[in-house]
Amino acid sequence: MTSLDNVTQTLEQIGRVHSSLLQLRDEVGASNPNLFRVLCEGPLDMLADLHRDLERELELGETEEVAADLWIRLEGPTIRDHAAPASILVAILDAFRTGVTAVGELLACGRLSSRPTASIKRATDLRVVGLAPGSLQIALAAPDVPHQLQLGVLDGHPEDQGDLAERAVRTLLQVADWAAGTSDHSDLERLSPDPDARRVCLSALQRILPRPRGDLSLVEFRGALVPTEAGRTIRLRKDTNQRVTEALDRAIHERMVTHEGVLRGIDLDQTSIRIRSVDEVGEVSGSFPPELLETAVHALDRPVRVTGIVRAGEGRRGLPRLEITRLEILEEADAD
Repeated sequence: MTSLDNVTQTLEQIGRVHSSLLQLRDEVGASNPNLFRVLCEGPLDMLADLHRDLERELELGETEEVAADLWIRLEGPTIRDHAAPASILVAILDAFRTGVTAVGELLACGRLSSRPTASIKRATDLRVVGLAPGSLQIALAAPDVPHQLQLGVLDGHPEDQGDLAERAVRTLLQVADWAAGTSDHSDLERLSPDPDARRVCLSALQRILPRPRGDLSLVEFRGALVPTEAGRTIRLRKDTNQRVTEALDRAIHERMVTHEGVLRGIDLDQTSIRIRSVDEVGEVSGSFPPELLETAVHALDRPVRVTGIVRAGEGRRGLPRLEITRLEILEEADAD
């Protein structure tokens, strides 16, 4: 078994050899076929060695027996049962690796940096453990995280990071499952209420999707890390792009905010509240979910802290609307 980076480098070498053969064919093949055959001997031997190395590393002879955490299956007009362009394989593995690393960094650190640390990259570097025909199928497994990362501190964050890659994959594939379905945007927003986290997942997913004019027509996920009921698969097609783009546009116009003030009004029919004496903005109005109803009633005329999502342009007269996700009473009322 080998790391995703090592497999990617080998596949890139195979792609470069193929490119050199095509260049030789264009420059020499038509005018001097005998010379072309002689010049091809070296690159063809190199290709054979690279393929043997890859097969040995990935144990392709035992692919059916591989118990992978995740399988990715690709379909497209240029993919055959026993052959696929190296560029497609490299591109999908790199896009998926980058996406899992971004989601993993968000889970571990609460934010994205300009460049993930080496520890985050190691903790989210899935291993390629097999390739199989049937279009093109790639078997991935969680990385072997060093003992000190499992029990120690990862980049200053004390949380156990031994399963960071698995959690990142499941988080990303939750959004992929929504994108592959037909449920509306409110379901995605309930699944991932933080707009920043949602943007990270949607952006990562968009890099994996089959492009409208690309060579891929399907990207399919199945296996233990798919966060759906048993036997279910996630299938992403070209038309999924529009759905993800619309969700990204919605997330861009949202932001998570927290305000403190005094709850001065409550509308039980509309499940909305009005908070006054709020620093900077003076007054805030927002809706809350039914599970916060009892808290809202108990909080009337008391200092509170509310956290919620601002959705620009959706409120009355186009003003921002606060969708409250958390309501806390800061002071209890005086005893009678």
